Parts: sequence; C-alpha cells; structure tokens
Amino acid sequence: MMRIFRWGYIVPRVVLLLLLALFSEYGAAYALRLAAVQSGQAAVGAKVEIAGGSASLLRTNAEFTGIAVADPRDPMTNLIEAERLTLDFDSAAALRKKAWVSEGELAGLRFGTPRETSGALPESEQDEDAAGGFALPNLITAEATEQWLSGVQDRFTADMQLESVRLAKELRQKWPVEYSSLEQRAKQLQTEIKSFTAKVKEARSNPLRNVEFLQGVPKEITRFKAELAEIKQRLAMLPAQVKADREAVAVARQHDEAMIREKLNVKNIDAESVSTYLLGDQIAGPVSELVAWLRWARKLAPTSGDAGEGRSRGVDVLLPGVKQTPDLLVRSLKVSGATRLAGRPLEFSGVLSDFTTQPRVLGEPMRLCLTTSGAAPIEVRAKLNRCGDVPTDELVIDCPAMAIPRLALGDAEKLGLTVDPSTAALSVSLQITGEELAGDMQLVQQNVRVTPHLKASFGGVIQDSQLEESLAKQLAQTPRMVTTVTLSGNLDDPKWKVWSTAGPAVAEAMDNAVRGLAASQASKLMDEGKQTVAAELQQLTGELDQLNNKVAAAIGAPAESLQALAGAAAGGTLNGIGSRLAPMGSLFK
Repeated sequence: MMRIFRWGYIVPRVVLLLLLALFSEYGAAYALRLAAVQSGQAAVGAKVEIAGGSASLLRTNAEFTGIAVADPRDPMTNLIEAERLTLDFDSAAALRKKAWVSEGELAGLRFGTPRETSGALPESEQDEDAAGGFALPNLITAEATEQWLSGVQDRFTADMQLESVRLAKELRQKWPVEYSSLEQRAKQLQTEIKSFTAKVKEARSNPLRNVEFLQGVPKEITRFKAELAEIKQRLAMLPAQVKADREAVAVARQHDEAMIREKLNVKNIDAESVSTYLLGDQIAGPVSELVAWLRWARKLAPTSGDAGEGRSRGVDVLLPGVKQTPDLLVRSLKVSGATRLAGRPLEFSGVLSDFTTQPRVLGEPMRLCLTTSGAAPIEVRAKLNRCGDVPTDELVIDCPAMAIPRLALGDAEKLGLTVDPSTAALSVSLQITGEELAGDMQLVQQNVRVTPHLKASFGGVIQDSQLEESLAKQLAQTPRMVTTVTLSGNLDDPKWKVWSTAGPAVAEAMDNAVRGLAASQASKLMDEGKQTVAAELQQLTGELDQLNNKVAAAIGAPAESLQALAGAAAGGTLNGIGSRLAPMGSLFK
C-alpha cells in the first residue's frame, strides 16, 4: 500500500515553520528589546529599562511598554519615561534587509520622573554634562552694579572734612592767643618800666654811689621805647593779617565746594549690568540647562552615516536607476505626553519625522514638531540637518501667551524688584552650525506691575521710601517688560548675555535719584560749612574788638610811665648831678 504523506519529510519542516513562527512572535521581541536596551545605554550612559514588549516578523510590527531612560546627571531621576512605543515596519523594505518604520507612536512621554532605584551604570564614566554642574559664563556681570551701590553708599556716608571750617576754627583759636600775647607783653613792659622807675628813684637818692647806673638810664629808656613801638607796630599789623586769613578761608571754601561736588559726582550706573543684577540668577539656571540639553542631544544625534560606514569589507554596487536608501529609517513617529512649565502641568503632542542613522544617504533633515494644548499653547520646531559636511541644528519655540508667576528679582536687602503675576509671550530661536552656537530667547510681559525694594539709604541722607517711590514712578512708565537672552560662542565654550527693559528703567531712576541726592547733599554740606565758618568768624570779630581794646589799654599804661620817666631824664635830674656837687676847691676850704 502506497503512503499518501511522507511524514518524515513534512514533520521536520512543519516543526521548523512553527519554531520560526514562535520566534517571530516571541524571540524577535526579546532580541529587539535587548538590542534597544544595549544601544540605548551605550548612547545615554545610564540605565535603559523596558518592562515588556511584543514583536511579530509576520505582521512586521513591534510594541514596547514601560520604557524608562535614567538621567546620567541624576541617577535617581528618569530623563524620559514612556508608557508605550509602537512601531509598524515597511514590509517591502524588510525584504531588502531595511528597517523602515512607516508609522509609530510614542505615548505617555514624561520628563524628570523619580526612580526607586539608581539608574547609574556600574563602573560608568560620566562626562562633564552628565555629572551636572555645567554653568555658562555671563558676558555682562552684576559686579558693576554691586560696586556702584557700595560706592554710592560710601560717598554719601564718607566724613568730608572741610578745609574752610578747619581754618575758621584755627583762626578762632589763633588770634585770641595772639592778642593775649601782645597784652601780656604790654603788661610785662609796664611792670619792667615801673620796676626800673623805682630803681631810678632809689639811685637818685644817692647819686654818687649810682653814677654808672644813672648814666645808663637813657639807654634803657630807648630800649623801652623800642619795645613799646614794636608792640604798637605788631598791633597795627594784626588787622591786615586777620583780613588775609579771612581771605584764605574764602579760598578754602571754594576748594571745599569743588571737593564736595567731586566726591558726590557719581557716574551713571551701567544698564546692562543692572539687567544681569536683576535677572541673572533667574535666567542662569534655565539657560545653562537648555545648553546642557543641546550639548547632550548633539552627542546622541546621528552622524552623517554614509553608506557602507562601519563595514569591514564589501562595496555596494547600485544598478542604474536604483537610489541608495538608509538601513534604518523612521518616517513618522507620533509623540505625546505631559510635562510641567512654570510649575503647571502641560500636555503636548507632535511628530518626529525622517529619523535615520544615515542622514546623508537619506538626503533629508530630521524634524520634530511639538504643540501643547491648554492655557499655554506652545509650538516647538527642531531640525537636525546632517546631509552636508557641516552639521546644522535649529530650534524654534513659540509661545504667544504663557502665565508667569510672581518673580523676585535682584536682592531685596539691597536693590530688588517684585514682579506681580503676568502673561508673557516667549520666543526662542537657536542655531548650531558645526560647533558654533548662536541665537536668542525673548520674553515679553504685558501690563507688568513692579514693586521696587531698596535698602540703601545712603547714610540716612534720604529715606528708603523716597527712593522706592522714585523707582516706582520710573518703572510705571514702562508697563511692558522685555527680556532678551543672547547666546554665542560654541558648544565647548558657550556664553550668554541678558538684557531687559527693567535694567535701563532702574538705572535711569537710580541715576536721577542719586543726582538729586548729590545736589541736595552738596548744598546741605556747603550751607552747613558756610554757617559754621560765618559763626566762627563772627564770634572772632567780636572777640577781636574786645581784645584790641584790652591790648590798647595795656599799651597805654607803659607809654605813660615811659613818658614820665623820659621827662624826668630830660629835666636834668640825671645830667645835673655834677652841678649839684660843690666845686673841687671848696671842699678843702
């Protein structure tokens, strides 16, 4: 009897087909999952976890669930987390050994979610960005504003010694001493004349014994006269010297006024530095984080990927009319998820198109377009072009209306601003050509209410409330607040600069306030100095009149005594001593 079925031939092949079917349903999923984890970890530098997945070679599709990619900068946080990734492969491309995803969807995408276990890879080396601590240097620092504030405070609190006041006080002490000295000299001369007169009287009572003394009387009288004349001459010269000293005080006053104006002449504050002082701390973190993301994403982005790259041997020969195509291509991948912006939840969706590991072969840039829904509509457009010799990346973000919470700018203990909640328009435009970074970020806030806080009273020259009121009036004139951040440099050495309309407004208000304070303080100091000098000189004038009278009276006494002494000498009392004596011969009669 003939056998209809050759079971020895059929059964092995059926088993092989079953095994292939099982592998296509289960083994392919495991292989894809393992490949995805390994390649992801190599690219990110942190753990990549996939909770589950399925794939079918027959249906040419795959699905992964529970995807978590750890943040290499923070191992206890996920860089991204997704609920589901589905991929539909192109069957025709698969027959040509090409992995082309015609459609796909990445759903439930979230950023920065916490992890229960560390996502750090064992014995992995983190680069500079992954390790955190990446900070951009600001081209315009706040140091100039801080120095300006402290410098103004020092100028207004400095102890200004006025030369005119010092001279006036010196004159107030000098001239009474000078007049007292003359008075003492006159009195001393009077005492000497009286004493000498007494001696003369005593000598006249016994002229024979005091001949020599009496002969020296005229010379002594001449000395007394000379000293008295010197005192009178000195007294006569004092008014002219006092006048010269008063003129010196007037000259010193002019120098004092120039010195006061110079010391209170404060240069205008730098508006760009004020912008950094107010907004630098608020902006530095987000800007540094954005650039760190760009640097990190640039490293993960595919290179040019020429055909045959990485092969050890072999050359692809294309027939005429056949176009070269990439081995891996994602034509369209829908992306959806949720994130937070300014502390508020935000849902987004979009499409990633033309992703490939061989962009030069494809000849098209990779594009990502995301939009958000809700109260803050945001559109994000990114283009990564690796088709030429120089890689070029572009990022554009537009948000016509977003809610900005209350902001505290600057330093409330020195100079600060409180900005009430407002609505703003945000636009970001960045371009990376090769390694060169260029672009700007602009935030426009409408109907802004700003409350200034100022703790610099400038040594009590003016109350804080007065300065704050002046600042508030100036800031109220510009209710539209525009903030611009400019990025430059390259990815290895990026730099940024912030500018805001708040900077010039605050700078102008501070300049006006300080100029007014300086003029007022200068006038006050000069008036106080003038009053002090006038009081000192007026008191000196009154004292000099009294002192002059006292010195004149003191001079009068020795003058009279000296006149009497001189009269007695001229009357023959001293020269007639010889005529009073008996003739020499009569003594022996």
